[in-house]
Amino acid sequence: MNQIIAKFDELLSLFPAGSLQLKQGASETGLSDLEAMLQTPLPDSLRHLLSNSNGQKEAGATLLGQFRFLPAEIVSDDYRLHLKYSQEIKNTDAATLHDNRVLREKTWHPGWISIGRIFNNSLFIDQAPTTNGRFGQIVIWNGDDCFGRVVARDFEHLLSRTLLLAKQTTFDAELGFSFQYDSLPI
Repeated sequence: MNQIIAKFDELLSLFPAGSLQLKQGASETGLSDLEAMLQTPLPDSLRHLLSNSNGQKEAGATLLGQFRFLPAEIVSDDYRLHLKYSQEIKNTDAATLHDNRVLREKTWHPGWISIGRIFNNSLFIDQAPTTNGRFGQIVIWNGDDCFGRVVARDFEHLLSRTLLLAKQTTFDAELGFSFQYDSLPI
């Protein structure tokens, strides 16, 4: 777990002080409530990071490229909304997912845990991959076009990729380090 925190701290060090608007760590009760609502334990890496820094406020630069690192309460709200939405469109002709490592559903999958969001696009930890995928892989879900794509093997790999891409990008006071995860192969 120290590697995750070390990468997280190294990534934080690239940002000017106060630009990220990080929240104080989530309480054990808050994390347990989130796990109860999800009906699954949080991945250790996410649980550890949320207990140290419970995501970001709505203002400030984004931590994960263009994606804001979500606090536990937003992860919970997102899950409830996605679950409701997926039930409503279950019988529609929404586009299927394009990446064969991601479960082929017509909509969001309840085995996904939100970690980042920008508009209708989200980053998820995938706890229900196909046999071609990997448990814990990171998926970008395009909510407008209803397709998902794997961008990292796991949360630690996502932080490594984010760190590398941020070092190759110029910091913008409003956007932070804005880049596409497609810039590097997985």
